Amino acid sequence: MISSIVQQSRQAFDSGITRPLAWRKAQLETMITMLEKHQDELSAALKVDLGRGVEEAWLYDIGFTITEVKLMLKNLKKWTAPRKVPTPMVTKPGSSMRVPQPLGVVCVIAPWNYPVQLLLIPASRCHCRRKRGGDETIGSVFRDIACACKDCAAVFHRQGCRHR
Repeated sequence: MISSIVQQSRQAFDSGITRPLAWRKAQLETMITMLEKHQDELSAALKVDLGRGVEEAWLYDIGFTITEVKLMLKNLKKWTAPRKVPTPMVTKPGSSMRVPQPLGVVCVIAPWNYPVQLLLIPASRCHCRRKRGGDETIGSVFRDIACACKDCAAVFHRQGCRHR
């Protein structure tokens, strides 16, 4: 199951859809919007699965994740900017640059204790998610809103994207 999802994510990555900076920025902005829009659903699911109150859900999962994603947005241009590096003597008088590029696909398997932050913070690019025991409600909420967060071609949830 997971290997086929990872393969689909690799195909989306290989197509080049995830590489442009504008695409990545749009996905992070959409993630913030999704978290704010579905805050009540996520809080309710965290209450059912983990017994967390609304304040605790906001503090440890939803609000924490929004803050981290905003930090990513703030620094994305700087983190992806080309950097001058020393040029080897044999290529002088040329110049050398290190240009950060996405390397591939990430498969995030979120643990049950902080399912929102530990799934979404590392998942700033292609990802898939597998439900762990004890998070059935939060898993179904993620399944229902996964396509709103990122392009369906680049994001897969264990139960699949309903909007395909």
